[in-house]
Amino acid sequence: MRESDASSQNRKRFRRRKPSITSISTVLTQVAGKFGLERRMKEHALMSVWFDVVDEPFKNCSRPLFYDHDGNLVVSVRDASVAQELSFQRHELVKRLFPFARAIGLKINGVRFDLKHFRELEAESSSAEALLSRQNEKILPSLPEDDQLFSQELDDESSQELSQLKENLQAAGNSHEIDARIMRIYERELRLKVWKEANALPGCSACGYRERRLFGEQQLCGHCHIIKRLSSFNKVED
Repeated sequence: MRESDASSQNRKRFRRRKPSITSISTVLTQVAGKFGLERRMKEHALMSVWFDVVDEPFKNCSRPLFYDHDGNLVVSVRDASVAQELSFQRHELVKRLFPFARAIGLKINGVRFDLKHFRELEAESSSAEALLSRQNEKILPSLPEDDQLFSQELDDESSQELSQLKENLQAAGNSHEIDARIMRIYERELRLKVWKEANALPGCSACGYRERRLFGEQQLCGHCHIIKRLSSFNKVED
């Protein structure tokens, strides 16, 4: 066989192999999507943990806003004195958040405090909730209580996600109490997700996360709406 013919056949064999590599990559992506924890849901779950890790005096004067690109949980606080007190506890708060963040695949590097928008965002949220009640109370069902949520069966995909989370927790070597809290918090998020899909709640135009209350003409979920609002303000204070 001539050298040029051999080279041609080698190139053809290489071209034939390439689709199989692409297929493997596609399969791995699908598996990661199916068994991994969805990014936005992770972030919502992490934010919900805040009220478990922060001490009682600060539960009503702080509010988790979003998880930023640098791995920080951004928390809005009522005033500078609250920010100062929580700043003294920053290391301990990150330590308490760490087991949960690690178990669901998020990296928690710190906690940052927003000093400007606590009352404004609270007022806006209350106003939007009142508008929702007037306009949609007969259209969209109220969110279920925990007893109702946990009495329903999960679908196969959600059950698999919980199993994966349990394996992650067992590998992390946390205390049984911490593992139980993490499992319940994330299971609630999963059950809410299934319930929202079953009840056809509207999805955010930016991320697809379903909520009863969407904001503005763009119909954004609370998470995306807050990020958009804060991006128009000054940089979040540390």
